[in-house]
Amino acid sequence: MKRMIAILIPVMMFAGVAANAYNFGDVKIEQWVGGGSNSAVVVVDFGSKSYAFGYNWEGTKSGADMIVDINSANIGMVLSYSIDPAYGIFVSDIAYNNQAKRATTGLWPGWSYYNSTDGESWSGSFTGASDRTLVNGTWDAWNYTGFDPITYMATAPDPVTPMVPEPSSIMTLCSLIGLAGSAKLLSFRRK
Repeated sequence: MKRMIAILIPVMMFAGVAANAYNFGDVKIEQWVGGGSNSAVVVVDFGSKSYAFGYNWEGTKSGADMIVDINSANIGMVLSYSIDPAYGIFVSDIAYNNQAKRATTGLWPGWSYYNSTDGESWSGSFTGASDRTLVNGTWDAWNYTGFDPITYMATAPDPVTPMVPEPSSIMTLCSLIGLAGSAKLLSFRRK
């Protein structure tokens, strides 16, 4: 029994840590667009509010294809952008559900492009959206952000708030219940 508990404790602790990643079902998806067996989510973060959109596709698609196809699906998003032959898509305006942000003259504030494999840990994209090949199960974000010229850092996106309770809380609660039950079982067997 002690051996089983010694094995279960690290497994439960790892499960609680691994549960921090979001699944597409953990967030409110405004609309799914496209068709195919591959899926990705793009979060549009206006600063005061953010929205997630699902995207399904077949073949090879880019992050730029995803945001343009979502805009073209007539779901209420208004997207203004330009395409530079050398640098790809430049998003200047996004509007959705009474939220609208326009890039100002100069670079900041404006729309920044981010990527994530789990919907929680975001990093600025090392490639533009036109050069990023979408991968099944990943997350993209367009984040309207300020920019700190001292640190050269933009504010990371804030994905759509997950439904409560979020996954890591559930796993932590289950782990604690399991530990309490195991301790009770051990103390009961000793008597």
